Order: sequence, then C-alpha cells, then structure tokens
Amino acid sequence: MAWQALPSPLQGTCVSGCHLPVAPAKPSHKGPGYDAPVAKVLLAALDRPRRSRGAHVPRRIFESLAELTSSLTEAPEEQLRRRLDGRLQEINGLEARFAELSASQLTAEARALRARAARETLEALLPEAFALVREASKRTWDGLGLDGPGKNGEK
Repeated sequence: MAWQALPSPLQGTCVSGCHLPVAPAKPSHKGPGYDAPVAKVLLAALDRPRRSRGAHVPRRIFESLAELTSSLTEAPEEQLRRRLDGRLQEINGLEARFAELSASQLTAEARALRARAARETLEALLPEAFALVREASKRTWDGLGLDGPGKNGEK
C-alpha cells in the first residue's frame, strides 16, 4: 500500500490570519500523521501574542553606553571623588561629635581607636579615625583641617 497524506485540520491559516503551510506528516514507523502533535504546538506558539519589550531594551542599551562614555571622558579625579563621596559624607557626619570633645576626651578617643584596631578591620575604622585626625589638626593648626581652609575661609 502506498503512503498517502492525510488531510490535516492544521493546514491553511492560523487563528491570527497568517498563512503558514503545514507539510504533510512524513511516514514513520508509528504511522502517518504522527508529527501532527508537534505541528499543533508550533502553530499554537505562533498564535500567542508576543510580549513586546517596547522601549526598555533600547533605553537599557543607551543607558549603559552613556555610563561607558562618561567613564571614558570623565576626569580621573572626578571618578575618584564620585567613588569616595559616600565615605566623605560619613566623615563629615562625625565632625560635630568630635568638635564637642575636649582635648583629653579626644586623646581618649584616639586610644580607644588604637585598641579597636586590634580586633576590627581598617575599613570599618577609617571614617572615624579620619574624622578624629581632622578635628585634632583643626585644633592644632587653628582651623586648617586636612581637607582645606576652615569654615570661615581662614588659611
């Protein structure tokens, strides 16, 4: 008996109106029309509406390109300033606390920091240590701290 293509309900058009010819099933050892379930799955996938990524993809691409070009064109000192800005804010926040201390209390804070250095990381102590040294330098050099002129512009 010669193989004969069976009519398939899948041939013709999709639900969305696209014209997609479906090849007749090839003969296999399981009989004619065995590949029909695969064709059903493929056609069902074509009929589903695509989720549009819209403008999100180009926006992400252009944002990453903008970051890349700004990092290439930005001055190295500006990159360093941006990177250390959070730490500087933390140090400036400690300024009022150390300004209230007397000279003997400042010395006691320095000793306490040395003791903490034995058991804590330098990274954790650095903002507090820098704020302490800055306050001591302001008192020693009449308002000239480590980061430039004093608050009143004196040199």
